[in-house]
Amino acid sequence: MATWLDVFYLILTIGTIAGIAFIALYVYNGIQNGLNETKNRLAERGVDISKGGMSVKTNKRMDREDYLDSTQRGLMNAYKNASITKRTDSSYSKPLSNSNSSGSPISPSESEKKHRKKWSLKNTLSGGSLKQ
Repeated sequence: MATWLDVFYLILTIGTIAGIAFIALYVYNGIQNGLNETKNRLAERGVDISKGGMSVKTNKRMDREDYLDSTQRGLMNAYKNASITKRTDSSYSKPLSNSNSSGSPISPSESEKKHRKKWSLKNTLSGGSLKQ
């Protein structure tokens, strides 16, 4: 037969389990309330979150022409900012031809001569032929 001490331990054990369950339920409800408040605030701003995904409300609708214009604008900005179109060495911006628009021969500038000598030296050291 159970003594009073056994009954006390049983009540203490059941109370501890009930207390842990109550705390877990309280934390769970707090998290759910926080999520619902966040969803409501986002819904007021035009963002709807559901199990199926997320949708955003906008005030304006883009038609095909607006879409193409913005795509073209983005591509042109990418092209302008690409490193392939930027020249840092000033000798690349000048044509290396030996004639001007009138057809008369032009002697190369000093920077062009230095650039050609550097290239020739590099080419010679790497096993290529000397060109100038």
